[in-house]
Amino acid sequence: MDDQIKNMLDLIDKTIAQELEDAKEFLCFVEKYKKQYFVKAEKLPYHINLLDEIRVDENAHSRILARLLKRKTPHEKHEILESFVRYIKEKAKGKSVSFENIQINNPVTTTEKRRIDLWIRDNDYAIIIENKIHWAPDTNEQLSQYIKKTMKENFKEEQIYVIYLSSTYDKKPNDQTWGNYKEEFKDRFLHLSFREDILTWLTDSVLPNVRVKDKSLFSALQQYTEHLKEKFSLRNNIEIINMNMELQKIIKDDWKLTGSSQENLNNLEANKKILNNISNQVDALIKQEKMRRWKDKIPVWKDLLKTDYPNYIQKTECDAGVIIPKMSDKTETEIHIALISEDNGGAYCALNVYVNDEEILPEDIKARVKHLLPEDKDEDHHLLQWLTLDEYDAAYQLLRSSIEAIIAP
Repeated sequence: MDDQIKNMLDLIDKTIAQELEDAKEFLCFVEKYKKQYFVKAEKLPYHINLLDEIRVDENAHSRILARLLKRKTPHEKHEILESFVRYIKEKAKGKSVSFENIQINNPVTTTEKRRIDLWIRDNDYAIIIENKIHWAPDTNEQLSQYIKKTMKENFKEEQIYVIYLSSTYDKKPNDQTWGNYKEEFKDRFLHLSFREDILTWLTDSVLPNVRVKDKSLFSALQQYTEHLKEKFSLRNNIEIINMNMELQKIIKDDWKLTGSSQENLNNLEANKKILNNISNQVDALIKQEKMRRWKDKIPVWKDLLKTDYPNYIQKTECDAGVIIPKMSDKTETEIHIALISEDNGGAYCALNVYVNDEEILPEDIKARVKHLLPEDKDEDHHLLQWLTLDEYDAAYQLLRSSIEAIIAP
């Protein structure tokens, strides 16, 4: 038995050592590939896309799609949403007949409400769209939580649909994200990708049908589709095609893709698994660095708050903020305003009001901060605003605005 355990441990050690060696080789290759990529990219004709320049994040993609889906004609028709529903019905053919039950009546489309990336609710159905364009991992029972939140909005389970919108089809939802709902939703679930579906739908079905007078919509769609093409290396001018062919040759030479098509395919798939593993490690490092940047800013903000608001209690936890005593409706009210960091590196400003130890948001307090709430956020929720990964300074400014609104005469 001891020999079996020893042999098993030796095998595990050898496997780990081999994986580390493979990763080192790939990192050397990535450095060589990166140098060649930048050399060739510099030779491309001048090209500018505003979305490329501002480096849109996952939430921005959700907001862009929501803007499109919410758009109405002067005759109150949701043409783009109708087009999207037609597309998902066509994609679901042969997989599920349930999507045929979706009929557009009075749709409401929101982003990040109840933390759901995209949420379409109508008279008789609700569609949960989970956006994974940047390969974010599935958090603990994520889809299960969204389904439960939707049911609390008076939708029955059979009225709820789930769309998992990943960057490419390679990113699939893992089993734990469903909780106990995977089997129940097999006929009301659709896996779509930005590369194969959203870009195709926008290019083939939406852009060609934009009215001539809708110049701003056409321009926005052009910029967005070009941004997606750039992201997935699909820009098809001759210079891009030639550059991609040269980069592919670098890969073929380095990975020695000289065998049969099946051998080359096996080699490519094996290498892609290693690259995906490296990508996951890079994502973890990005998350660590963003959290480190957050921690570096907190002491600075705390000092500023202490100087500018000396009459209010300073939050003693690791996040910056203040506690404001206040009388509201003859009840002692404590108002907590703080910047909160999330495990994924995000930041948001939270307004918590405690009345007799109960967390509520009184109408008079709500009225003071209502103008600070962005579109689609819950006015009755303690959450004031969710701010994306690179907007720490905006989170701090929101904190200041919240304090000023509360203490104003």
